[in-house]
Order: sequence, then C-alpha cells, then structure tokens
Amino acid sequence: MKTSIKLPKKQFYLLVISMGVILLALSAEVMLMAKDMNLYDQWFKEAVLAGLETSYDESFSMYLSLNLSDFFLKAIVPMAMGVYTYFAYVKIRVNKLFVFIWTVLLVGAAAYVIAGGNFDSVFFYIILISYLTAVISILSLVNVIDESKYV
Repeated sequence: MKTSIKLPKKQFYLLVISMGVILLALSAEVMLMAKDMNLYDQWFKEAVLAGLETSYDESFSMYLSLNLSDFFLKAIVPMAMGVYTYFAYVKIRVNKLFVFIWTVLLVGAAAYVIAGGNFDSVFFYIILISYLTAVISILSLVNVIDESKYV
C-alpha cells in the first residue's frame, strides 16, 4: 500500500508547461504596462486624485516599482511550483498533501490575479487558463495516487 508515488510524466509536463506559460504571460503583461505611457498617464491622474504629491517624472519610478512588485507577487507561486515540480519528478515523491497544498496555493494565486485583473488584456485570460490547467492536472494526481494503493 503506497501513500506516495513518483510524479507521472504527463502531470509533470502539464504543470511545467502551464507554469512557464503563466510566467511568460505575466512577464509580457508587465513589460507592456511599464512601456505604455497612456497607462502611466491614467495611473498618474488617479494617483493625483488620491492625493499623490510628486511630480509627473518623479512618480514614474514609483509606477515602475509598483508594477514590478505586483509582478513578483504574482510570479512567486508559479516559480515555486515549477521548481518543486521538477524536484518532485526527479527525486521527491508526491502524495495527497502535495495535491492539497499546491491546489490551495494555485487557487489563491489565481484569485489574486482575478482580484487585480485587467479584463481587457489577453494575457489575463491566458494566465487564468494556465492556472485552470495546472489545478486540473494537480487534482488528477488524486486518482493516480488512489490507483497506486491497490497495486
């Protein structure tokens, strides 16, 4: 009776590819946001209305810092998941605790993306589809783990 199994190749590739797509889409989105002066102008107008008391040029570094910190917060879970998945495939075995923890983290990261979402961006939908693919792939491990108990 096994309670932990080696990560199957199918789930490994699905997880690694979906995490890579998430990171690629996040990177492209933040790059476009940082380079688009219209978005900066809109942000600056909203910041002035909220009480920001810096000049137009000085606030640009603040705008970039906010975008990069948001990128880091959105990218930390996919980066950790990709690295952990690699080690789970190569050396570590996985069990239902792996499934539970990473499902909660991925759903939480997807909720964070939705909460701060830019619904007009195609990258937003690519990221959500990739999170959905990762969650379904993780949840499919439960069946594989249950089947291995009886082998």
